[in-house]
Amino acid sequence: MEVIKFGGTALQTKRQRENVINIIKEKKKPLIVVCSAMGRMGFSYATKTLKSLVNSNNLKDNEEGLLLSCGETISSIVLLSELREHIKETKIITCDNYPILIENNEFILKDVDVKENDIIIVPGFIVKKNGKLDVLNFGESDLSAILLAKIVSSKVVNLYKDIDGIYPLFPKLTYKIKSHKFLSYEEALLLNDLDYNIVNKRAIEYAKKYDITINIVFLDDNNIKTTISSKECENSIFGFKINQNIINIACRFPCKVKLGIEELFKENHIVIKEIYINESFVKVKLINTQLLSAKRLIVNKLLNE
Repeated sequence: MEVIKFGGTALQTKRQRENVINIIKEKKKPLIVVCSAMGRMGFSYATKTLKSLVNSNNLKDNEEGLLLSCGETISSIVLLSELREHIKETKIITCDNYPILIENNEFILKDVDVKENDIIIVPGFIVKKNGKLDVLNFGESDLSAILLAKIVSSKVVNLYKDIDGIYPLFPKLTYKIKSHKFLSYEEALLLNDLDYNIVNKRAIEYAKKYDITINIVFLDDNNIKTTISSKECENSIFGFKINQNIINIACRFPCKVKLGIEELFKENHIVIKEIYINESFVKVKLINTQLLSAKRLIVNKLLNE
């Protein structure tokens, strides 16, 4: 059984939801469809918009969670209504029988009754915590999809996003580089530590725990762009980011990468002020005026080799 998840930008307008419905109609049943809240900050039902309506300091227990859960609930019911114009038997899991619970800070996963031809829409981000309706942390609808996959014994989760994969440079901007075809769970987590927040960190951690493959599917063409699983990246350098005048490089062989960086920068007259490594990163401190040149060298000589 396939579990698919649509982010807020995929659901924010009727035209975009029509694209989502076309994707769903082509899927084999049974199918679990996880929904985020519609849109981003500024859209009426986006999570951050809802949060901006209140002073969190004045709310207790699950009171803010009750508000924030509305975004995913609205999104799911709107999609349900529109999808039933095409598939009458579409179902929804409501807050009453939500299968993801937290008791004493531990997840408890309840069975979902899924029949052969079911399409079941599930609002993401929601949880029942100590018997009360609440929400997960911001951005954890991805985690909802992973936990639901565990419940229904699915080994694959497809996350539909408005980006064409995870790139070794974030943000990509105008550099002509290819997105990763494969990343291991460990590599994806390291990129998350560099603020590559394309897939939620805890979603990756639980996918690793349950051996669930995550596919990043591009909404525009419905094709898988990056797969996160036990399979490692094709390149030993799988990501880097500049923070002030330090380049942080995530890689598999830091000692080898360090030597390569030192040789490359020396040949191109890039002055290294400091360079140091740990088991997963090479950190290079440079002169501010040479950062752009260093970035181009890494892209052109190390990522596109």
